[in-house]
Amino acid sequence: MWLDFWNSYLASARRGAAMQRDARATAARWFQTTLGLAPRLDAFFVGMRESIEQFHAAYRAGTELPTDARRASEVLAWCDALASAAPDAPPPAPQPPDAGPARPGEVVVLGATGFIGTRTVAKLLEAGSPVTVVARRAHSLPPIVADGVKSGRIRFVRGRLEDKASLVAAFAGADAVISLATGNGDTWAAVERSMVRGSVGAAEAALECGVRRFVYVSSIASLYTGADATTGEVRDSTATDANVAERSLYSRGKIAAEQALLEVHRTRGLPLVIARPGVVMGAGTPMQHSGLGIWNRDNHCVGWGRGDNPLPIVWVDDVADGLARMARYKGTDIDGQALNLCARAPLTAQDLVAELARATGRDLHFHPRGLEFSQTLEIGTLIVKKAGRRPGVEFPSWRDLKARSLGVVFACDISREKLGWKPTEDREGLFERCVRVYRARD
Repeated sequence: MWLDFWNSYLASARRGAAMQRDARATAARWFQTTLGLAPRLDAFFVGMRESIEQFHAAYRAGTELPTDARRASEVLAWCDALASAAPDAPPPAPQPPDAGPARPGEVVVLGATGFIGTRTVAKLLEAGSPVTVVARRAHSLPPIVADGVKSGRIRFVRGRLEDKASLVAAFAGADAVISLATGNGDTWAAVERSMVRGSVGAAEAALECGVRRFVYVSSIASLYTGADATTGEVRDSTATDANVAERSLYSRGKIAAEQALLEVHRTRGLPLVIARPGVVMGAGTPMQHSGLGIWNRDNHCVGWGRGDNPLPIVWVDDVADGLARMARYKGTDIDGQALNLCARAPLTAQDLVAELARATGRDLHFHPRGLEFSQTLEIGTLIVKKAGRRPGVEFPSWRDLKARSLGVVFACDISREKLGWKPTEDREGLFERCVRVYRARD
């Protein structure tokens, strides 16, 4: 009934008002459910709750169950029948051959199937080192590992950190061990069990087998890296953050693991080298990297501060090269040291997000946010959760938030001078290897 431009305006205004109403309702529901004033009504929660309720109601009443193990078995049988009938069904994956004895110069890699681990295996093979991979499962191995096992270049040993016997079998006769296997958890008990005790158990197995070098891959998260650090430069072997209780579970785990392994080095002679990679980037990790900030949406990154300080980013292949060099280095003068693996490049979080937007063509945005404001928001969220009697909610750590801003410079002298490590540090090279890998391919 109106002119086209006015009709368009009214339609857009009504859509905007409807979106605002939905946003207000969503926020109100969040507060109500968090405070315990209203039940959760999201589709996933309601569907799971009602499915479980119907099962138990039928069980108590003695009526026919909505579903049972027999029907589940039938579904699995149908799946098996369909898979067997498929004309191009792939044959079952062959089991890896018996590992056999270690070869001269053997390097064992724990965590070889991960983001950094696969690159480390590749660098070791390029350098001519025989490699042993320890993993829980033989199927679904990354291509480089699977191909290496098939060709005999890689020994495969089924094992895990909690199983010392499997580690001893893998380490026997080996020259070096690179421990990339790490654990995490929602509680300190889980982190301490997997990250700390698991790493110490692996080190003890290496000692028992007479391994020449044990490389533990830690993180710069074990250090205090806020802009107010006592020194603006973090050198190799800088002590871990002394205020452990004020750090995140992950940082606390890395700190405790480093300290425990150094104690084994001092008291029992473990030939230990600790590696501390920086913000590791490259193909194979999510584009929304947490080292740049917190991604509230997949295209909106809120910075750990203003985001205008150079970050200690490093290409994943350069990290792998550094780890391979540590394992192969024959001198003993790096034992007991903690080596930083960070590139010195004039790239900030703002620069990286802007280049991500250009490379991908996506509408990506970086939002600088003062740390004080971020802490205020975290405290506000804590108050709401406490009012709703959420269990296990801790006061947000101001020190940990400042550490995330990475407002210091990292020196990597030992890796450069003794190991000949030369990471990519030019702006265009890092953009090409760490950012433009996400651009759409034709």
